[in-house]
Amino acid sequence: MKKFLFLGLLLLQACTAFAPTPIESLTVAISPNISVETFNQLDKDFEKELKAQLREEGYDVQKLELIRATNNHQAGEMVISGLADIAFISKLTYFDQKELGLMPLLTQLEPSYNLDPTVMDVWNDQTQLAASKTLQPTHRAALYLGSSNRAMELRNKLNTGEQLTWIDLNGAKWCHVLVTSLEGYIYPSLWLIENYDRRIVELFDHELVIRGYDELMMRVANQECDIIVGPEDIRDQYASKWSSEGYDRSASIYSELELFALTDAIPHDVVVYLEGQTKYDEVFVQDLQKVLIELASSEVKNPLFEQMQIKGLIETSPEHFDNYAKAYDYLQEIFN
Repeated sequence: MKKFLFLGLLLLQACTAFAPTPIESLTVAISPNISVETFNQLDKDFEKELKAQLREEGYDVQKLELIRATNNHQAGEMVISGLADIAFISKLTYFDQKELGLMPLLTQLEPSYNLDPTVMDVWNDQTQLAASKTLQPTHRAALYLGSSNRAMELRNKLNTGEQLTWIDLNGAKWCHVLVTSLEGYIYPSLWLIENYDRRIVELFDHELVIRGYDELMMRVANQECDIIVGPEDIRDQYASKWSSEGYDRSASIYSELELFALTDAIPHDVVVYLEGQTKYDEVFVQDLQKVLIELASSEVKNPLFEQMQIKGLIETSPEHFDNYAKAYDYLQEIFN
């Protein structure tokens, strides 16, 4: 009898040891750029998959809910007020609300070049660019010289090892997109401040291209702009169009548009939680990070993440967003 009682106790202990840890609830807020109809088709599958993945990590989430917020600010406010436990929001919203307790949990990964930002030669080598493009937690804005006569003068100066002066830059025709664009205005202007103590708005000849990058690229292709600013991979985006109607170029875009400077790294959007929350312990938070990273990975891409264009996630910290602080302050100047 004692033997059976002992075996029963061992069995009970074994079952208890392998029993999943109960989690009362987990609420995720998102502000997706997808329709309500699409969200309603995918939200239950996401909840089911996230719950199953957490179960594999040893957790029994009794109530898991995905909430579609109206916008990024509402999603962040849901975390601050306790209506949600984590939220997918923009970096702008994170900076708006971080003083209210938001902390970064994960950041998004986007295709970006894994190259030394101080060596311009590799950034103008199409082969090296293609080989280095992987998912990264940051990207950069870039400054490009076109193929107009003035641009070629500046390119020749750089190719002889000379540095461009403010007089050189101020004598060129600059083209840019909206002043609220991080890659197309804010970060390049911060680069000018850091290197020449000037802003784009102080240039003698700078022009806002209202219709965006399509018009900007046509303008530089037609030699109407000497210098343009934009994403680090803008040549990849327009390589196939470069010889088409409106652009009408016969040479490669990589030879006709020379990247001559790169800005500081620009962080991507973020998943946040509330600092000092006591609902979950540190181990669960780490396991939640792991599960969300797996759901966003290319191998097991979740359909909702695909619709939200989330290509990957990685663990992060507040320090990762330090480079955004100056850009955020600059944006506040513009808005105010």
